[in-house]
Amino acid sequence: MGLKGQLSNTISYAIKGNYTSEKNKPLFVNNPITGTDQAYTYGNSFGVVYDDVTTLGVYGEIGVDVNRSFTMTLKGGYYHYDTKFETEDWNLPDVTASLFLDYQISQQWYTGANVFFAGERKDQFTIINPLFPTVFTTYATTLESYFDANAHVGYHINDYLSVFVKGNNLVGESYAKWQNTPVQGIQFLAGGTYKFDF
Repeated sequence: MGLKGQLSNTISYAIKGNYTSEKNKPLFVNNPITGTDQAYTYGNSFGVVYDDVTTLGVYGEIGVDVNRSFTMTLKGGYYHYDTKFETEDWNLPDVTASLFLDYQISQQWYTGANVFFAGERKDQFTIINPLFPTVFTTYATTLESYFDANAHVGYHINDYLSVFVKGNNLVGESYAKWQNTPVQGIQFLAGGTYKFDF
């Protein structure tokens, strides 16, 4: 159920609400720390549990398109989950948001940016006693929300050859999208593309 329309010639919007019921939905959880010599037993790998999950979601989007030279899209959503067997909705964020910007500065120059936000997520943290492998303790842990910003600028040398520079995670936050897996800090990439005309 939703609404979609135009506020003006250059501004569009969309609003949606949905309710879904999924059986055996896969949920990712952090594997236990067992203290063995296997590389995947140090809390750096994930397993899957299946549960019946109902989701109530509200989603909104605003788009701006000015003469094809400037476009902007802002999206956001809020989600409430109910699980049947699991105590938490593992690794599912309750809030998500994104912003996409593209600007054609001139016939040769172009630039753009995108920003992402994800709310808090829950995951499991399990420790197994190395002396008594059948004894373990499981905790629910909260992963903090994160914010990521990326930008790029490029130049079309001709119809075939272009060069660009990209910057990722410009905020420099070493957030953990998944438990025990922090992302890298600020990253830069420069390169070129060539279109072949066959």
